[in-house]
Amino acid sequence: MANINVRIDDETKELSKEILESLGMDLSTGIKVFLKQVIARNGIPFEVTLSELDRSVLQMEHGDTKKVHDVKQLMEDLNDD
Repeated sequence: MANINVRIDDETKELSKEILESLGMDLSTGIKVFLKQVIARNGIPFEVTLSELDRSVLQMEHGDTKKVHDVKQLMEDLNDD
């Protein structure tokens, strides 16, 4: 049996512990359930998405931007999407 050490803030730990206890399991069992679901689904067992703002920032950081020369062109491009 392997051990895993995870650093997490106190509030997240306590709130998670309370919820899992209301479901009849301790924190360790909840983490085991999560990891078993990762294996069963071959990925994270829930949808993970970026917000529109996060996507925009990533696009800018990677140079995936479009230049416009004036407000009229900007509005036309926005309305085309």
